[in-house]
Amino acid sequence: MEYPWSTYKTYASGAVEDLLDQRPLLAQFSKNPFRARKEFVRFVKSRMGKGKREKICKAKDQRFFGSEEFVEKVQGRLWERDIFRYQLSIPEIVAGVVFELGISKK
Repeated sequence: MEYPWSTYKTYASGAVEDLLDQRPLLAQFSKNPFRARKEFVRFVKSRMGKGKREKICKAKDQRFFGSEEFVEKVQGRLWERDIFRYQLSIPEIVAGVVFELGISKK
């Protein structure tokens, strides 16, 4: 897999990646980490070249997979938890970074 944003290499090789917890996905294949990686690679390779799945390619918002109703329900719960409430402009973000880091805006 040569897609630059893919996590395939990390899952397949077992390389440690600070931002990726491999355990939940690999646990779907086996409790044994070595076997899980082997089965993951086999699973991916068995589906390569079969084309794209239209249902996934038409995903709404690209962060959630499911029906429109499901996506709206999940987004509603996120808004309730204040995750996406902060809507700052670029100048506000820049000003905050400049202030916090004590650097020049230029």
